[in-house]
Amino acid sequence: MTGFQVGDRVVVTVDHPEENSIILAGDTGTVVELWPGGAIAVEMDKYNSNCLHNCNGFAQRGHGWNFHKPKEQLELLCEAEFQPSDQDLGVLL
Repeated sequence: MTGFQVGDRVVVTVDHPEENSIILAGDTGTVVELWPGGAIAVEMDKYNSNCLHNCNGFAQRGHGWNFHKPKEQLELLCEAEFQPSDQDLGVLL
């Protein structure tokens, strides 16, 4: 488990994670998917069609990056806000 969840806002803490030439410490993004094995997909705020992708459709094209060592490469800026599911809403009614 990475400690991150979908919707969390994160900041990159290292330059060039996984040798990506465009991502630098201080860049920000939003967690969009948690992958098996602990990697996470982040939709970066910046756009670059050469070095960033869409994280298998979870991020906008040219904004996605998979962080394979998120605990070493990212810090939490702000936790995801609670978004009730349909099941939660049924319990409340």
